[in-house]
Amino acid sequence: MERAEYEAMALLEDEHWWFKGKRAVARSLLGPFWKRGARVLDVGCGTGGTTAFMEEAGAKVLGCELNPIAAAFACKRLGPQGAVVRGRAEALPVRSGSMDFVTAFDVLYHRDVDEPAAIREWRRVLALGGILYVSDSALPCLTGPHDEAVHARERYTAQTLASRVRDAGFQVLRVTYWNFLLLPLVLAVRLGRRAAGGGEASDLKRVPRTLNDVLGRILSLEAALLRRGRIPIGSSVALIARRT
Repeated sequence: MERAEYEAMALLEDEHWWFKGKRAVARSLLGPFWKRGARVLDVGCGTGGTTAFMEEAGAKVLGCELNPIAAAFACKRLGPQGAVVRGRAEALPVRSGSMDFVTAFDVLYHRDVDEPAAIREWRRVLALGGILYVSDSALPCLTGPHDEAVHARERYTAQTLASRVRDAGFQVLRVTYWNFLLLPLVLAVRLGRRAAGGGEASDLKRVPRTLNDVLGRILSLEAALLRRGRIPIGSSVALIARRT
């Protein structure tokens, strides 16, 4: 990602509707598997918003981030139970079988990540029966300038993501799309920018407080719905798998 994207993320991720929604979806999907005191590795932790969220939920969390700018932001966010190490998604400085959970938020789709090697590495560091949580961008038709700004390689379908995780030896327990209710708006913005020849590179920017609250509540509603079932389509996809 570009430096400006990390700086914007560090500034906005506590209150921005997108980051709050992403954490709400993770909380909903991980809830049935979660246990306080769990050893969690947050791969590609960025500026630390998701890492801090899991620490607040009672985990012994370790963030792993390659970019030094992002890692420095993440270190400042974490409390006494958290830590951040530098490392690649495909070569983690972590002992084999030492983690109960591995989480990867918007990591796997990056063009600099060796996808098969990364998933195998995540399996290596998980204890037997440990849980992998992946949340990433979905639907190739939505590819646009924002994906270029964050150095994306591809956007996934649920079937593609599940297949690649299974190929690495995981048992896929659940896969679902999310950000369904806002999909028409996302599609309109992406297609409009494409027709205009690009436009702003990144989607990440401050929005008015009232709009931010409304969008956040929409994603909170989806998070609640995910406790009961799957969502058939959306601009993001989430997966839970068990290390066998």
